[in-house]
Formats: sequence, structure tokens, C-alpha cells
Amino acid sequence: MDRTEAKVFCQEIIDLYNLPNVKLRMVDNTHGYANYGTRVLAIPLWAFSLSAKGYGSREYPIEFRYAYVLHEISHFINIDSGGQYGHQGTFRTAERKLLAEFGLIPVYSRAYIKQLKTENGSVVYARMKRGIK
Repeated sequence: MDRTEAKVFCQEIIDLYNLPNVKLRMVDNTHGYANYGTRVLAIPLWAFSLSAKGYGSREYPIEFRYAYVLHEISHFINIDSGGQYGHQGTFRTAERKLLAEFGLIPVYSRAYIKQLKTENGSVVYARMKRGIK
């Protein structure tokens, strides 16, 4: 998948949720973000193994890519519906709902997903421990 295909992949998911005035950016950063003030949703290139800076040292499964985009979308859905900022409470409820629509079940560490399972219990993504490549 090249950069253009990655952007199309992300935009198609964003378009499913009719988020008003959200602008997608593909960034070569260590993390993505949802900026409520500017309505920018940023997805890191490493999630698609496209980082020129060397972020991300492995190929990520398609389910992880869906989950990453859905995570950032969940921030907008949560705030737009009156929820709080951050990764707790109503945010996590919104994220679980979106992931379920794609047949994915998250297992969380603190704020982030450490494992993704399918509805039949198969693990499709597990975060690596720090320092292990």
C-alpha cells in the first residue's frame, strides 16, 4: 500500500461516519491525533509501514489499521456527542462500538489497545513489548 492508497483507506472509513468538517492528514509522527479545534484527524504513516523516519518496525495487519483510524474517529464522535476529552468513560464506549461494527474486540492496557480479537476470539494484533522488535 502506498501513501495515496493509505489516505484513501482512511478517508473511506471517515466518510462512513459523516463527521462534519474533519480534515484527514497522513503524518510521519510517532502518534496520530484528533484535534477538536481544527477538526484535523491525523494518522501516522508507520501504521501503514510508510514512515520515512523509520517509525514502526513491522507490517501491521489490516485490522490494526482499521482500529487506529476508528480510535481517532471515536474522539470526534465522543466530543461531538457531548462526551469528555481523553480516553476514559464515554470515549471508550464509542470506540468499542465502532470496533464492534468491524467485528473487532479490543483488550486495553491503560489508554490504548494492546490486543485486538475477532468475534470468534482469534487474536489479530498484539502490541509488542518495549525494546522488542
